[in-house]
Amino acid sequence: MAIVFWPFTLVWLCIAPLVQLKNQILPWRDVDLSEVFFGAQLLTSVAILSYIIGTYVSRTRRLEASRAEHLVGTATASLRRPRTWIPLVIGGLLVVPVIVVSGSIGARFKTRDEVGAAFQSSGISAVDGDTIELFILNRLPAAAAMVALYASIRMIKRGEVSRTSSRLCLLVSLVLVILLANPFSTSRYIAFAAIIVAFLAVFRADTARRKLALAVGAIVGILYIYPLATWFKRDSVRGRERDSFADMFLTVDFDGFQQIVNTMVHVRESGIGFGSHVLAALLFFVPRRFWEGKAEPASLEVAASRGYSFENLSMPIWSELYLDLGIVGVIIGLFAYGYFSSRLDIHYSCSPNSLMGELCVIVAGCQFGLLRGPLGAQIVFLGAAVVLGVLVFGRNPFGIDKIRERYSRVESHDSR
Repeated sequence: MAIVFWPFTLVWLCIAPLVQLKNQILPWRDVDLSEVFFGAQLLTSVAILSYIIGTYVSRTRRLEASRAEHLVGTATASLRRPRTWIPLVIGGLLVVPVIVVSGSIGARFKTRDEVGAAFQSSGISAVDGDTIELFILNRLPAAAAMVALYASIRMIKRGEVSRTSSRLCLLVSLVLVILLANPFSTSRYIAFAAIIVAFLAVFRADTARRKLALAVGAIVGILYIYPLATWFKRDSVRGRERDSFADMFLTVDFDGFQQIVNTMVHVRESGIGFGSHVLAALLFFVPRRFWEGKAEPASLEVAASRGYSFENLSMPIWSELYLDLGIVGVIIGLFAYGYFSSRLDIHYSCSPNSLMGELCVIVAGCQFGLLRGPLGAQIVFLGAAVVLGVLVFGRNPFGIDKIRERYSRVESHDSR
């Protein structure tokens, strides 16, 4: 979690703003940066400091307890076979309707604009509030493919099933990822999440050298691959040229700091939202048709207040907390974020085969999108991935194992 958090935060919200300040240019070029730079940097500093304190408290208070849990629980945890069939079945059942709505298999490898247009022609659009349909045909299939790939690799690494079965699961999950979580048809953050999760499934970040390699890879990815991945969005982006490497930081791919600026201006003019956006994000599974007045993703409100016609803006997590809950919300929220991130990292190091150890990798892969925001858009994919992770790696979630044991007993009794 920490290795993913720091490269993204330092490059996207620290280095990029310094380049923008030097050039006196923001990505949207509608604010005088010199007037608001200090306040936005102060808010970022408070958020990062709260995150650091949260991680420190977590590690000093609970490290020994986690080591004790590891000694007790590792033996049993290693015996539990991942229920890889769950995400494979979900992904397999959804891949057909996804392809039908997209138009064809080939349509899954066109630009995201074309895929979005195909969804709209089928009457499925975020503008119309069809969040359930979009969840079922976009976020859930991608999450299922990603978790299936991770579970398949973990199953092979553990050597818990026959080589033929594990290879078949791996092959099917790879096909699902290619169809459902590729950067042509889904967000860059979903595609990156699948790559990161698969990489961490193969190579554990359990040595200083591997951690350093992962951190360097994350930095290179943010600096080079992340901006280049806009190529998958639309034709107009493919022909974009830059005069120098520094010009990259002046594009909308690095607009996170400006959205902090825009949020602070919006709060100053309209006041805080009293948790409406964060609550709507946490209760993403409640359809708008049953919740009148459910808040839209926070970036939409900020974009409207600035008069932007383009609404797919970033919204750094502490920016959204500031919009909804003020500076107190930023301090408490980032402290909690740091605390629980550190808890996941501790489990990853001490009990990698435990549920929390496995979820650490899944959440870490989704962290780029979570940090970029807005929560209302990103937490849908993260929530689906975490629930699937619990079903795959949890100890008897929702009575699945008990049902299987009962079925096995009935079969055994009938055979007698």
